[in-house]
Amino acid sequence: MRAIILAAGLAVLEMVGARSAAGRPEAQELPEVTVVANRVETPLDNVGSTFSSLEVELLERRGVVTLEEALRHVPGTGIGSEGGQRGSISALRLRGSEADHTLLLIDGMRVTDANVTPFNLLGGETLLGYSQVQVLRGPQSALYGSEAIGGVVSLDTRVGSREGRQRAFGEVGSFGTLRGGGELQGELNGVRWYVGGSHERTSNDRSFNDFEQSQAALRVETDLSADSVVGMTARFWMSELENPGSTGPFASRAVDERNASLLTGYVDHVFSDRLRSKLVAGYYREDFEERGPFPFESEAEKVSLDLRNVVNWGDRHETVVGGLLEWSAFHSTATPVDEEGWLTGLYVNHLWQPFESTANPGLSGLTLSLGGRWEHLERWDDVFTWRTTGSWRTPVDGVRLHGSYGTGFRAPSYFELYGAIPAFNFVGNPNLKAEHSRGWDVGVEWQPNEGLVLDLTWFQNRIENLIDFTPVNVGEATTRGLEVSAAGNLFNDWLSWRGSYTWLDATDDSTGQRLVRRARHRASIDLQAEPFEGLVVGVGGTYADGVVDNDFSVFPALRKQLDEAVLLRAYGRLGLNEHVSLHARVENLLDLDYEEVANYPGRGLGVYGGVDVRW
Repeated sequence: MRAIILAAGLAVLEMVGARSAAGRPEAQELPEVTVVANRVETPLDNVGSTFSSLEVELLERRGVVTLEEALRHVPGTGIGSEGGQRGSISALRLRGSEADHTLLLIDGMRVTDANVTPFNLLGGETLLGYSQVQVLRGPQSALYGSEAIGGVVSLDTRVGSREGRQRAFGEVGSFGTLRGGGELQGELNGVRWYVGGSHERTSNDRSFNDFEQSQAALRVETDLSADSVVGMTARFWMSELENPGSTGPFASRAVDERNASLLTGYVDHVFSDRLRSKLVAGYYREDFEERGPFPFESEAEKVSLDLRNVVNWGDRHETVVGGLLEWSAFHSTATPVDEEGWLTGLYVNHLWQPFESTANPGLSGLTLSLGGRWEHLERWDDVFTWRTTGSWRTPVDGVRLHGSYGTGFRAPSYFELYGAIPAFNFVGNPNLKAEHSRGWDVGVEWQPNEGLVLDLTWFQNRIENLIDFTPVNVGEATTRGLEVSAAGNLFNDWLSWRGSYTWLDATDDSTGQRLVRRARHRASIDLQAEPFEGLVVGVGGTYADGVVDNDFSVFPALRKQLDEAVLLRAYGRLGLNEHVSLHARVENLLDLDYEEVANYPGRGLGVYGGVDVRW
C-alpha cells in the first residue's frame, strides 16, 4: 500500500511540472555522453540499454556518503545490507539476479569475478574520490564478460584540476561514529593530480559490532601530446569488523579483516579522426581473514590488460573492437582452494544510425547497436554472448523509445570447480556449466518540455544452470518487473526532487517459490530545498516491502516474510562563509526496527554532524 502511495506521490510531482530526468537523475547530473553503455562515447539519447549516472558531488550535497546508500536511489538495484550494520557485507541483486551476478568496474578494471565477490567491498565502500556512479542494467556480458548477468556498476576516480578546490572534513555522530579525511588536487607542469584519504570508526547499533576502515585514492594524468593522455590510479582499503552474527540461537562471533589494493595505468591515443585506442593495465589484490569459531583466510589476486579500439566509419557508423587478457589466482585455507588461470576475451560492438535526417526525418533519431563477445577461461571453457540495443527519438516531441536484448553468463568459481569441505560432504565439480541468462527490456522516456522527463521500463530475465551448494547445475529462475524513475525542480528551482519505484517478480522456476531477499516493492524519494544562498535542507527515504527470507533461528529453517521498511532521513548544510560549511543528517528518522535479512537488525535512529573546509 505504501508503495502505491509513493508511486502516486511521484505522479503528483510530475503533474506539477517539475524539471526532471527520469531513468537518469536530475538533468544537471547527467554527462552528455557515456562510455560504459556501449564501450564507445555515446550520447545519452542514443543509449538503448537502461542506464543511470549519479554525480558524486550532488550525492554528497544530499548527505549520501556510502556507495550502498547511493545505489538505493537507482531503480532495479535491490541492494541490501546482509548484516544490517555499517561495514557488514552488502548484496547487490540487480533486477532480482543473484548477488554475484553484477560486475563491478573501478577505473576501467574488472575488480569482481566468480572468485572475488563484491560483498565486502559494497558493505564498506564510501564515495571518496569518485566522480560518478554509473549503473548499466540488463545482461552485459557481450561487452564486459563473466558476471554481468544483472548488469554493471562502474566507478571512476576523479581527475584533478587547477581550478579544483582542496577539502578537509570531519563528522561525529550516533553509535560512537567518527569520520574524517581530506582531498587535494591540482595541476603542476601539465600533470593533473588528485589524492584523497579518509578514516572512520563506529560501534554500530549492536554489541560487539565495531567497524573501522581507512581508505586512500590517487589519480595522476598528463597529456603527452594533443592526441595522447597517459595516467594512473591507485586505491587502498583497510578495514576490520567485529561480527556478532545473527540474533538467532546458533550465532557465533567473529572478527573480519580486509585489506585490498588497486592499481591501474592507462594510455588513450587518437590516431586520426577514424581511429582511437585506449589501453588499461590493472592489478587488484584482496586479502580477507575471519577469526572466530570457523577461521577462514583467502587471498585473491588478478592482473589484466584491456584494449579498446574505436573505429569511426562516418557520421552514422562506429565500431568498437577490443580484447582482454587477465590472470587471476585464488587461495583459501578453509575450503581449501589454491588455483590460478588465464582468461582471454575478444569483443566487437557496432553502432549505427540507419536513416539520414533529410531523407527520413521521422526515423533519423533511430540508433541501433549489435555486438558479441567470445571469452575463454583456461581452467574451464569457452563462452559466446551477444547483445543488441535500440534507441529512437520519435517524431512525437519529447518521446524516446529504448530497448535491449542480451545474453549473459557467470563462470563457475575455483571453489565450485575444485574446492572441498569434508565436514559438509562438499567436493568441487570440474564439469560445471556456466550460469546463463537471456534478458530484455523495453521502455519509454517522455520529455514534453524542458521541465519534465519520465521513464518507464519493463524488463525480464531468465537465468539457467544456476549452481547450487552441491555443486551441480540444477537451478532456473525468472525475474521480471517495472522500473519507474523521475527527478526535477519545483517552484522556480527552489525545490528539487527525485524518486524511483521498482516492482519485481523473482521466481525459482524449479520450485515455483519466490527468490529470497528480493523486495516485491522498492521505492526511494528525495526532496531538497535551498531557501537562501548557502543553506541546503532536504528530506528523503527508501521503502521496501514483500521480502521473503529463510529464518535460520529454527531448525530446519523456515521461510518468512519480513516486515515492510520505511526508512526516512533528513539532512542539511549551512555555508558559514566561502570556505567553511556545517552539515548534519538524521538517518532512520522514525527509529524503525527493521531487517533486510532475517535475524540481522538494521541501525536505529542516528544523528550525525560535521564540518567541511574548502580552499
